[in-house]
Amino acid sequence: SETNLWPHVEPEVRLARAIEWSALGLIEQNIVVVKHAPPLFALARRAWQQFSVRTVVDGVRTLWRAVTRERLFNAMAHMWPFRWLWLIGWVLAAVAVVMGQVATASIVPVTWRDHFVHAGAHFCGWVLVVRARVPFVCALQEASAFKSAGSVALRNGKLEIATQQYRCGAQQAAQLAEWRSLNGAAASEGARLQVACLNNVALVALRQLRWEEAVVCCSEVLALKPEDVVTRAKALYRRALAQAKLNKMEDATSDLVRARELLPSDGDICALLRVIELQRAAKVGQAVDGDES
Repeated sequence: SETNLWPHVEPEVRLARAIEWSALGLIEQNIVVVKHAPPLFALARRAWQQFSVRTVVDGVRTLWRAVTRERLFNAMAHMWPFRWLWLIGWVLAAVAVVMGQVATASIVPVTWRDHFVHAGAHFCGWVLVVRARVPFVCALQEASAFKSAGSVALRNGKLEIATQQYRCGAQQAAQLAEWRSLNGAAASEGARLQVACLNNVALVALRQLRWEEAVVCCSEVLALKPEDVVTRAKALYRRALAQAKLNKMEDATSDLVRARELLPSDGDICALLRVIELQRAAKVGQAVDGDES
């Protein structure tokens, strides 16, 4: 039977608490929940009833805490991925047109047609911007999709497929570095995806015991000079692990020392460095014993 249970379960739903269906004389397996969209008027009335100055102030404060400078800058760079100088030039040109109209208003009055032409020019400009940023957005989306597909394949143990997907993601993200029209924030987003994909290729290579490939991938990551400290430390650690398997202990120790400087409290880095130091000390001891004998 169809029953309106909302009045009985509304408090629990709003407080995100579990509903005791047995207390209502119902069996949980027999419950069918139908999504109900209230009328727009009901939503407006409910919003007005809950409206107060305090709720508005709290909402503004929450939004202010969530929107940091970095997030705001990244959002602006995503909407305008081109050089900032171009945007500044556009704004200055618009201001110059408005100031010219104001200065000559006594001689040539400004009509609604002038405003219409001005607004139409800006609209056409934004249409061109939207169309011009499509390749940038598509490249980022495809690189992210390849990265996600590689992660899914890695979790399912399909290492070869994971490597292919990560490499495709890195190649797709690397295309953004060739675009000279991008601003620094947009270019860094592409570099971040490229670094993440290459770092994951190195991880897969380590699992496949391909030490040389892991060293090459980590070196490519470090050559891109990622800004994130954790990313650099991760690349150094993985390259050191591969070099240790190739018996390149000095290179491995050098990478681990650099990684420890970036992340002094990382247990894996410190443990691997300690193991390599003990192995080198043991080899030195064996060499000394051999000379004495």
